[in-house]
Amino acid sequence: IQQWTAEEKAHACQMAVSASESSSARMLKHDYYKTKLDLDIQEPEILMPLRKAYVEGLAWTLGYYYRGCVSWRWFFPYHYAPLASDMIGLQTIATNLRFDLGDPFLPMQQLVAVLPPSSGWCLPDGFSRLMTDGNSPIIDYFPKEFKTDLNGKRNEWEAVVLLPFVDESRLISAMASVPESSLSASERRRNKLGDSWLFQYPRAGPDALGTLSSLTVRSPFPRLPSVESHARPVAIPRAKTRYIFTPTLTKGTTSVKGNPGLEDQPTMATITCAARHDFASVNIFGSESKDETLVLIPDDKQRDELRPNPSSVAHALEQGLSPGNCVFVDFPWKCEALVTALDDGQQKIDLSGTAVPRGNSKERQLDFFRTEALSLADEIMTRRGILLKEPTVIATLRLSEAVDEATQRATVFQDKETTLPANLIIVPSSKARAPKKRTSVTIGEKALYVGPGPFNCHLATVTRITKGAVARGKAKSVAHLKFDVPYGAARETGFGSSIAFQDTSKGWVAIGSMARTLHVTVQVLSRLTGQARFRSATMKSNEDVDLGLGLKFASRNLCVPGFAKLVHENGRGDFVFSQRAVRVLGEYYRRFPDVFDLIDTTLRDPQRSRGETVFDLS
Repeated sequence: IQQWTAEEKAHACQMAVSASESSSARMLKHDYYKTKLDLDIQEPEILMPLRKAYVEGLAWTLGYYYRGCVSWRWFFPYHYAPLASDMIGLQTIATNLRFDLGDPFLPMQQLVAVLPPSSGWCLPDGFSRLMTDGNSPIIDYFPKEFKTDLNGKRNEWEAVVLLPFVDESRLISAMASVPESSLSASERRRNKLGDSWLFQYPRAGPDALGTLSSLTVRSPFPRLPSVESHARPVAIPRAKTRYIFTPTLTKGTTSVKGNPGLEDQPTMATITCAARHDFASVNIFGSESKDETLVLIPDDKQRDELRPNPSSVAHALEQGLSPGNCVFVDFPWKCEALVTALDDGQQKIDLSGTAVPRGNSKERQLDFFRTEALSLADEIMTRRGILLKEPTVIATLRLSEAVDEATQRATVFQDKETTLPANLIIVPSSKARAPKKRTSVTIGEKALYVGPGPFNCHLATVTRITKGAVARGKAKSVAHLKFDVPYGAARETGFGSSIAFQDTSKGWVAIGSMARTLHVTVQVLSRLTGQARFRSATMKSNEDVDLGLGLKFASRNLCVPGFAKLVHENGRGDFVFSQRAVRVLGEYYRRFPDVFDLIDTTLRDPQRSRGETVFDLS
């Protein structure tokens, strides 16, 4: 095989994949390409343009973020992607990619290319007519009716929109037919490519950056200072048009295998898994998967200190999985947890290390355990697509709530407990090393402050170090920091304090006082400040209409800030209302007194059923 060319390898891989696929998988693949892309895949080569375009898309995206835009005109010319099983032999494609850099669209060209006709009002008349005039040379790009494909999704906004792709040459030619003289001076200025500008904060004073344009931004908020920045045009470097993506690890990244510091990470190298296609009903965005799903099957024959697969509580204790120890859960993700109990159906121990008394017979207790174990395995299959054999040990855990940023280990655990099968729990290895935590800084060193207050996550310079308070027999060092931004610019706008000030200001009244002011009953106001549903035989829809203001929702203890608030006195909670709410309700009463009268009359009717909440407008 080593003597084959790259093309021969790719063809061999394609043939091997085709031969290994089940008949149902081949039928699924054939239907996908035929119905979605109108492709007959009798020959593997028919998919080459699709595969090439998809790899180009990957390379374009990686190039854009790591090198700069490699092509202003490239786009993926299909509505659907190839199946993952067909993404093989990609090295030949990836090493022969070449992009035409081209030039970006002018602003108006970009807008015409992406906006629907209903948004044509924001374009000059000449351009908007290209989107609506039946004689427009590009009217086919703006169909009044078009198809969408939910493609397994539930919401319309998730659907694939089957619009025609835009031919840039036709678009540019059509827009060139609009005379430039028909554009205003402002529109002509808007339709030009401008310079890229670099804005810099003058940390070392106004003269530190040389001769630059000065721009002062006046703050609309009185408590925020105005900011003076310096700006200058910069040339964005152009990326190479022949971009080759090399699948290598970023410099400094180490492999999991053989690295003592990473051996307890929840990876495929830690928990060996097989895979197979299965009708597993995995939860995908709230819906059960309809077709075959690729599920993971942990290798139960594997035995090592990192992945316990205990057959009993005693076996779990031997492997380091014991109450009081910290472990990693949530495979294939990582979450630290504290073990609080272990149960195998016959024995259960807690944090004290003693057996928890059983209240049922052994047979009944085993039935309870087996039911819970199967339920957990089913939940993991549904949520994660991981197929477990019936768990033999269940661990009760408290998941981490706070993590130390330096060591990446948990510092606080939740009070709520959860249960998980022991065979998906990873015990940290004794060889695993936590990242080294810096215990000191030096004067003049740059430091990132991650403490409380407005300067959180701001860069600072250590100016001096002094001795602080004594703790545990040692004097703590205190670093004095100088931040690059002023306090006023670092702190957030005090919206919360403003709302709190308004909340404590005078003028809040109880609903009884508001009722006396407006000369209506408390019962009427209680309805109109919340929900007041009406219906009428003359309405076209059978749905009720809510004419209440929704200032409060008593059942959920919710209210609209600035209009209502819940106060607790003498063990009970009541809503009070601001003067703004009083004015709104007064205006409501002045304009629609009939609504108030109807509610009052209905509530006084002795024939009304108790609990009835819908008022009849008929």
